[in-house]
Amino acid sequence: RASPALWPAPKRGTLYSVAGADESEAFHAQNAAVRKAWGAKTVPVCELLPGLNHFSIVEALADPAHALHHHAMALLNA
Repeated sequence: RASPALWPAPKRGTLYSVAGADESEAFHAQNAAVRKAWGAKTVPVCELLPGLNHFSIVEALADPAHALHHHAMALLNA
């Protein structure tokens, strides 16, 4: 019931929805559900990141060589 996928899509803004591929299927499903509910225009990136979980994904976010860091910078510079 608390899933953002059940909320109305925002009228503006962009969300990149990513999850670690090492997470459970529930994380993967939630990641995909947000994009399905809000659409590819609002959620242009929906990815499972190999070798990451909800702890290690934070390290990837801070790593300038990682794709997740590039995604974050793209949002900040948009």
